[in-house]
Amino acid sequence: MRFYKFINETQIEAYIKKYVVVDNKQISHPSAETLLKAGIKPLVVEVMPELTDTQCAEPYYVDGDTQITQKWNVYEVIDDETTDA
Repeated sequence: MRFYKFINETQIEAYIKKYVVVDNKQISHPSAETLLKAGIKPLVVEVMPELTDTQCAEPYYVDGDTQITQKWNVYEVIDDETTDA
């Protein structure tokens, strides 16, 4: 399982170190519980919704108590094609 730190709604940071700092103490090879205390959580990815030809999806992140959830914003694609009058 991969762990991440929530930065903001559009950005998370992968946890790649072999230590964390909790209460001003450096802890090597931390447990999942210790990672949670440091704000480092597992990522749960929601299934991307089915899209039509006129839609696109963009991920965003929600910081929960025990996990970070990747969700999807669905947007309509605007055809910017101009026509001759």
